Amino acid sequence: MLLNKDVLARDPADYRLADGGVAKVSFPPDDDQKAILREQLQTFVCEGAYAEALRRILDTFNGVAGKRGDVPAVWISGFYGSGKSLLASMLGALWCDLHFDDGASAEGLVSGMPDDVKAALKELRTNAKRLGGLAVGGSTLGLGSPHPVKAALEIILRAVGFPAGADLRPSLVALWLADQGILDPVRAKLGADFDTALRAFLLEERLAVAALDAKLGLAPDVDTLMDRLGSQYQNEPEPTVELLVDVALKALSVCRKEIPLTLIILDEVQQFIREDPNISLAIQTIAEQLTSKFKGRLLLICTGQSALSDTAYLEKLLGRFSIPVPLTSSPWRVHAHWRGNPSI
Repeated sequence: MLLNKDVLARDPADYRLADGGVAKVSFPPDDDQKAILREQLQTFVCEGAYAEALRRILDTFNGVAGKRGDVPAVWISGFYGSGKSLLASMLGALWCDLHFDDGASAEGLVSGMPDDVKAALKELRTNAKRLGGLAVGGSTLGLGSPHPVKAALEIILRAVGFPAGADLRPSLVALWLADQGILDPVRAKLGADFDTALRAFLLEERLAVAALDAKLGLAPDVDTLMDRLGSQYQNEPEPTVELLVDVALKALSVCRKEIPLTLIILDEVQQFIREDPNISLAIQTIAEQLTSKFKGRLLLICTGQSALSDTAYLEKLLGRFSIPVPLTSSPWRVHAHWRGNPSI
């Protein structure tokens, strides 16, 4: 008698998902998340709705990359367990072709990828070579700041390796270092302590010492430089959409000649909005700016349980999210992880 385990790539009785069956969006990934992404990529079934969504998203972006005009944003919808976060995570890993310590790459780990998806990824990489490279940032809204602007800005800052947290000032100081032409030397001198030194720039002198070592003309001495930084960054600026655009443009351009092709994933946006019209309006405004102010180089993807047209407080977002990706409530994770055995 043929049993379920006989037609599956792995016996469910002996195999447990590293992510517990719940996908999480987190880019750039830490070591733990990277291990989870590796398993997800290895067991990802790139077919059906998943493959069609990847192809359509990539083809649409490739068609407008680097051109004037707005970049269509993506809204992935589906009930809990439909696979919307998994799809977003897979796109994030494939976008930058995430590499692992043993030399494996995201694209290489996905078996059976359709030719049209491969072609779309190849075109993305070709565009990236002439348009400043690739970057990806993503997280679940609500894990960081409850303020919509700060929440989105934290994700963008993390995408380019800047410290992200409740206080924006450390990242603003990092941008000041870049303006002075000493970000890389200071980062190299401080090594693993760079982020902590940035966060403590008002209390400790490590950052000021490293900055003066890199550029003597900044101030007569360490105390004077710390006083100047304290005066310049005494108060955190108000988190406006204008600040978001200004800081994001500067951060994405640091140590580059131009803005890279950047994927920003805001997961669980509908849950973050909580039917609050003010938050909904803020997300609408953020989406408008991210899709229009970055020279055709930023793709915004958001997820939510409902289609935009199905919920009154989400309808205002329809004008910006012109690529809807509805996923059904069928068990996508089951199909994605228990692959058919080709020998049966």
